Amino acid sequence: HATGTEFAGVAQLKDSTFTLERDNTAALTHAMLQSDSENTTSVKVGEQSIGGLAMNGGTLIFDTDIPAATLAEGYISVD
Repeated sequence: HATGTEFAGVAQLKDSTFTLERDNTAALTHAMLQSDSENTTSVKVGEQSIGGLAMNGGTLIFDTDIPAATLAEGYISVD
């Protein structure tokens, strides 16, 4: 069941993995993504526009070929 884009709270992620792309990004349009300890969030290609981002001990992984690439192919923008 899709949440759409109406959720405006905090998605607190811990002890988990999460992929920031497509429907997941849309669901966080007006919400804060909080990455707690033991959470790993993968940011996929393109702009991932969400309501906010809080890092609380979690890890963000951006798709890129280090050291060949100087920029990741995906990025996060917040309101």
